[in-house]
Amino acid sequence: MNVRTLLTFLALTLTLLTGYAQGPVRLYNEAQDDYLNNRYTQAEEKLALVLKQQKFYPDAWYLWGQCHWQQKEFKKAIQCYNKALKQTPTNVEVIYHKALAYQELGKGSKAVKYLYQATRINPGYAMAWKRLGGIFAAAGGYQKAIDYYSTAIDLDPLDKDAFMLRGNAQAALGNLPEAATDFNYVLLHDADDADAWYNLAGIELKNGNAYEAVKAYSMVIDLRPRDEQALLSRGVTLLALGLRNDALRDLDSALVVDSTFAVAWWNRGYLLMELERYPEALLSAQKASALNPNDAENWLLVGRLEFKQRHYKQAVVAYDRCIALNKRCAEAFLNRGEARRVLGDVKGACKDWQQVLKVDDGPLAEKAQNWIDINGD
Repeated sequence: MNVRTLLTFLALTLTLLTGYAQGPVRLYNEAQDDYLNNRYTQAEEKLALVLKQQKFYPDAWYLWGQCHWQQKEFKKAIQCYNKALKQTPTNVEVIYHKALAYQELGKGSKAVKYLYQATRINPGYAMAWKRLGGIFAAAGGYQKAIDYYSTAIDLDPLDKDAFMLRGNAQAALGNLPEAATDFNYVLLHDADDADAWYNLAGIELKNGNAYEAVKAYSMVIDLRPRDEQALLSRGVTLLALGLRNDALRDLDSALVVDSTFAVAWWNRGYLLMELERYPEALLSAQKASALNPNDAENWLLVGRLEFKQRHYKQAVVAYDRCIALNKRCAEAFLNRGEARRVLGDVKGACKDWQQVLKVDDGPLAEKAQNWIDINGD
């Protein structure tokens, strides 16, 4: 074999060996492209070929797990993550996603276990600290949640989502100034964050700053004109300020966005009752009770409005529904008793007023006792 032939043979052999070595890499890259374009089945097929050619390929197992994750096949995702972790036991990204899969399966304790593992391996992994905060906040452990969110913020001071979540936890604990500081930080970096404006409005309302709350809700509505919850909240706040016509406009706007918004119908009915527009108010209250028949407050409002229009029998029926849902609703017993008295059922009225004395010891009980003294034997 001459030198030229030998060199040609060696070049061909090198090309074949290089091509074989690059095969799994090329397939993996194609699988990754399929994954990024939501072609999960095709990605899995390519990953199976990758792992057939090259047994040690933790990235392939992880990507396969991610394909299962995207298809909400969380148990299968965990199996793939475990195989990846056998090959790379300290890979915090894989451990983190394994924790998320357990969380999706409702296994919070296991999720916490693997998140703690991730933070032990890499204390600077901010996402794991933030996720721990979310799990504890969902379970009502707000102080721990605040601590974990704070760690995440120390690691990534530009993560406005962590500030928002910490603000929510602070608000849940009643730490209103601290919550406002967190929400204002978010707005300092993104003045168009409607969620931060909404949360800040709630803090202002709790602090008794109704006008500031209205301003914040207005910012939400400017950014999201069809946000029915912001329209409702601003309407209720305006009603508390005595600006009834403005409040009514907001409630009507909320109902234009969502005609099945039972809470907005209830508030509209209450507002119209205050305006003494009883027939319209009753229609709104009836709409609320039809949309949410298991809410005692809806039936209580219907009862009030039926009574105000001297529909005493209908009022009794509405109060019956209210009491069936809330057997400690003193106002329903008091009002039903009054309706029964007007209908001539004094004995039934006194029974209702006696019931008020069992469930209330305030002004309603005093009123019930007066009615008993006047109408009793």
